[in-house]
Formats: sequence, structure tokens, C-alpha cells
Amino acid sequence: MEPPDALAGARRASRLLLLTLLLGARPGAEAEVHISVTPLVEVMRGDPVTLDCTPSGAQDHYVMEWFLTDRSGARLILISAELQGSKVQGMVYHSQGRSPPHQLDSQGRLVMAEAQVGDERDYVCVVKAGAAGTAEATLRLRVFVKPETTEVEPNKGTLSVMEDLAQEIATCFSRNGNPVPQITWYRNGQHLEMPAEVNSEGYTVSRTIREASGLHSLFSVLYLRLRKADRDASFHCAAHYSQPRGRHGRLDSPPFRLTLHYPTENVQFWRASPSTTEGWVREGDTVQLLCRGDGSPNPEYTFFRLQDQQEKVLNTNLDGNLTLEGVHRGQSGTYGCRVEDYDAAEDAELSQTLELHVASGGREAFLRRGCLSKDAKNEKEPEIRRALQAEGTASVKAPRQGPFWHTAREHDLDPLELSVGEELSLLLGSSAGVNCSVQGLPTPALRWTKDSVPVGDGPTLSLSSITFDSAGTYVCEASMSTVPLLSRTQSFKLLVQGSPELKAEETQPKAEGIWQEGDEVKLICSARGYPVPKLSWSQLGGSPAELAPGGQGWVSSSLILKVTSALSRDGVSCEASNPHGNVRHVFHFGTVAPQTAQAGVAVMAVAISVGILLLVIAAFYCMRRKGLPGCCRQGEKGAPPPGETDLSHSGSERPEQAGLLTGGASGGARGGSGGFGDEC
Repeated sequence: MEPPDALAGARRASRLLLLTLLLGARPGAEAEVHISVTPLVEVMRGDPVTLDCTPSGAQDHYVMEWFLTDRSGARLILISAELQGSKVQGMVYHSQGRSPPHQLDSQGRLVMAEAQVGDERDYVCVVKAGAAGTAEATLRLRVFVKPETTEVEPNKGTLSVMEDLAQEIATCFSRNGNPVPQITWYRNGQHLEMPAEVNSEGYTVSRTIREASGLHSLFSVLYLRLRKADRDASFHCAAHYSQPRGRHGRLDSPPFRLTLHYPTENVQFWRASPSTTEGWVREGDTVQLLCRGDGSPNPEYTFFRLQDQQEKVLNTNLDGNLTLEGVHRGQSGTYGCRVEDYDAAEDAELSQTLELHVASGGREAFLRRGCLSKDAKNEKEPEIRRALQAEGTASVKAPRQGPFWHTAREHDLDPLELSVGEELSLLLGSSAGVNCSVQGLPTPALRWTKDSVPVGDGPTLSLSSITFDSAGTYVCEASMSTVPLLSRTQSFKLLVQGSPELKAEETQPKAEGIWQEGDEVKLICSARGYPVPKLSWSQLGGSPAELAPGGQGWVSSSLILKVTSALSRDGVSCEASNPHGNVRHVFHFGTVAPQTAQAGVAVMAVAISVGILLLVIAAFYCMRRKGLPGCCRQGEKGAPPPGETDLSHSGSERPEQAGLLTGGASGGARGGSGGFGDEC
């Protein structure tokens, strides 16, 4: 038995065939049918695709068929369906192996959910409308795929610029794109127009591979004749790919450089350190000589010294560096460097030389003496120096007198001599001058500094109207313009003697400019002079004198104490003294207010004292009035009737005393309201 699906498909095909025959036999059919399509549809892989086929001049009832054209031109049916109005009936599918299969929407359009590379074909839409006839149209679908990242593999070897033919430079890869991308090459960002034909200057060889997925990969190999200028060149390639609607994209590879071999054409030889004019360095310096050739790879360097027109090899290396440590006078001379490059042209200058002059820090002129006396030698030395300065020569022979001659050398610097010792002591306000002398060829320049600050030029330092600020260390420095690093120094310390100079720092009150009893205050006294002054206080507790911050010869002492009324009255004094005199400063505190807590205690004590006094007076009064204890108790005895005499008083009391104590008869009759009858 046949499968059910096959039977159902056969039945649908029979119905479509019958419909076609009926439409063809229908009388009064309309005019010829036409189809409207978009001939070219472009999408990116993965995008949805809809192929539209719109008939015109057909009945509402017709048959539509979609075909796929393979690479040989044969048609393979995809879908056939009967359309009546907006309804699709009797649809038959032929997937042709696509997953998911093609679909047909209600308007008869061919739909693909996601475009695949294999969908890039020609599609034919056929409409059969009976008497109106049959029409068909072809649509082309293009599916674009962006290639992967562009990669490049440069030649890892050393390429010689002396080759007369183009050499393989690098291979560029652009994989899995559709359609086939294009590869271009660049040098220093500039496009290289390379032909495909082989030639001696440069060309490219390309190869395209169709992958199993249907995508395309492109390989491009660059061949180029190299020049020395390419040693610093940056190369890269780029893949150019197409996109829908005429757009284009570009993917660049990482840049790369080549390792080239080229011969040496020029050699440079110089002194790297120390950097001085005219090739002069000091005795004891470390000298570094550098030699560089412009060949690649780095050639071998040979360093030598010329002695009696002969080369004495000092070192051979690939670094091009020669270090002379702790040079001395005997190392002055001509030094050379030679590049050992056997590929260089015959006329290339591969050797360079330079002069190295080592200046000593000691006496630069020396004398050799034969039979001449000491006096004769001393007479000739100034003559030799003048001749050296006038002629600029390295040695001068004096007129002979027996086996005697003088020899002198330039760039000599003798030790400096000062007209004072290591310390110079002057009185405050005085003036003086200090001389600095030196021997050297050429004549050295002299400069004076105090605590590293320039204070004058020339051999004489003038010190006038000396103050304590003038004290310090003075340095005389001799130098030569032709040998900047060659110098000598000599120094002395100036001490200024005089009566002390005093300054005081007072602490201000904490609040409202008034000191209060018990406030803590810190007093500081500073003084300077020579000999160093001694600081003392009128109160105990002062700290020992110490050097004050900032220098300038100041010493300081501090005293911490509490403010009292006595200090406000007498003050606190600080005194600075040395053998030349003394000076004093008195700290005053003005008005000192008592502390708030102490004032409250005093008021309370006065109040308590007054209260106790009033109680004593009241008790005494009661005893005098009653004569017995408890006289002040109310209701113990009634008040005497009016007109009667109080019998409780002794007869010895005078009437006026009784009246005074009772407050009068009338007062008593009023119940004591006007007297002390019931009160103590």
C-alpha cells in the first residue's frame, strides 16, 4: 500500500489538474494574464525572505506554482496551490530538502523564515488562469554573508634589500564570506597597486576556495621588492565585502613590520657622557662612548685607540658601547670605532674617530729641570705661561740654558687659596674683604656663593656693614668654560660677634582680650649673636636653649606657666646675654580677671555669714525680751489686757526699756501686729 501522504498528494494534484482544464474550457474568459515581480531580492543571511508574485488580468480563481532553478537550469517544483479570492486551497509542497521548508502566504507569496546560503537561486512563479492564459516570471535571490575577521601571516624571516626580485612578504586570509570578498594591500596606510602578473617589483597571487557550507574564502599572497626605507614601514591588508542595496564593508588586518637585512652606509661615533664642550672631561670621570651604524641586523663594532699611528683594539661587541671608568690624564688621545659589515659598499665610511681630553684637578703645568738654578726656573715659568696663553699650544720649550726646558699643559686648575682661614670672626657693623686666588690655563672664572646663593663674581668678596644675617658659609668656586665639569672650591665660615639680638613671641588671651586667673600661657624668647647668647627667665621652668627652626643662628627657649594676679603686676622677663652685652624683654598680661567659679564661692560665703549673724541677733533679742527660753512660742501665754502691766519683767527694767521691748501697749492690744510679741 502507498503511504497516506502520497495518496493525499495525488488527490490534490488531480484536483488542480481538473481545475486547470475547467478554467481553460470556460467560455467568455478574460484577457491575457500578467505577473508583477521584483526581479532581484537581496538579503543578509538569517534575514526573513518574502518573494512576491502578483498576477493581473486573471480570474479570482487560478492556480499558482513556484519553481526552483538549479545550477544546470532545470526547474524543481516547490509549491503548487489553488487560489480563490483570498483563500488558498489544495496546497501541495515539495520541500526539495530545505529545512524549514518553503511556505506560501495567503497572497501567494513564497516565504522563507531565515535566508540560507543555499537559497541563493533563481525562482520562477507560474500563474495558470484558464482562458486568460498562463504567465510566468523569474526572481533572483542573493544572500550576503559578512566574512570572518581578516588575518595576516607575515614572513618571519630576515629579508634582504639586496635582492633584485620581489620576495614573499605576507599572506592575507578572508574566510567564509558571500559573495567572494576582495583583498587589498597597504604600506604605511597607502594602497599598494599590485598586478596579478609576476614581475620583479611586486605582484599578488590570489586563490578562492568554496567551502562545504557554500561560503567562499580568499587567500592573497603579496610579493614585493624591498628597499632600505621599508625598515620602518607598517604593512597590513584589508578584505572588502558586499552588502545588500549596493553597500560595502571593510575588515582590516592587524599591522605588521618586517625584519630586513641591509648594509651599513653611515657610522656615528660620539661621547654620550659626560656631555662637555670640546671633548674635555675630568680626571676620575666615567666616560661612555657610543657607536652606531645604520645597517641591519646590528653589525659588530670594534673600538680602538690611535697610538703612534697604530690602532690599539680596546673592545669588540655588538652593543656599540665602550665605557672608560675613572679616566686619567694618560688616557687623553684619539679614539675610534669601526663597523665590521662585509656587505657594505666599497666606498662606505665604516670608521669614525673623536678626541678625548682629560683635564686633571691638580697643577696643570709641570717643569722638568736640569742644570738651571731654582731662580732661573722661576724666571722662565711666567714666560712659558704667557706663551701658552698667546699661542694656545700644549707645550712650549723655553730658551735652553744647559739641559733645562719647561713643559706646560692647558686646562690645568690648581687648588684655590683664600686670604683667610676656615673661620673669619668680625664685629657687628664692621667691614672686610676676602681674596680668592687660583692658577690655571686658561684663566679660570671665579664665583662666590653663600649658602648656595650667588653673592658675587671675581677674586675679591667685599663684606660691608656686617650684620648677624651676614654670618654663614662662603664658597669660592673656580671653573673653566671649556671644561664645564672641571671646578675647584674653597670655603670659609663667617662669625659675627656682637651683643645679642632678642625677639619674643607672646601668646594672646583666649577670649575677649582679657586674661583670667589660672589661664595657661607659653612664652618664647629667641636670640642670636656670637658667642651664642645664654637665655634666662625670671620664673622657674624655662626650657634649655635650642637652635630655632629656620637657621640664621637663632636659639630659643620657652616657658609655660599659669597666669596670676602677681604675674599681672610684676610681669615675666626673659634675658639674653653674652660677653658683648645683654638684652631683656618683659612680658605683661594686663588686667587678670578672677575665675567665675571662685567669684560664686565668695558670694555664697558672704551670704552664709550674714544669715548666721542674723540668727544670733534674733536669739539674743528673744532672751532679752522674755527672760526665759522659749519666749517666742505663740499661744503659751495670753497677751496682757489693756492697761495692765506685764509682770513678767523685772522691776529693775526701766519703763522705756519695757516699752521698747513690748512694742507699746497699743501694739500689744492689737495682737502683736505692730511689734515682736509673737516673733523671734
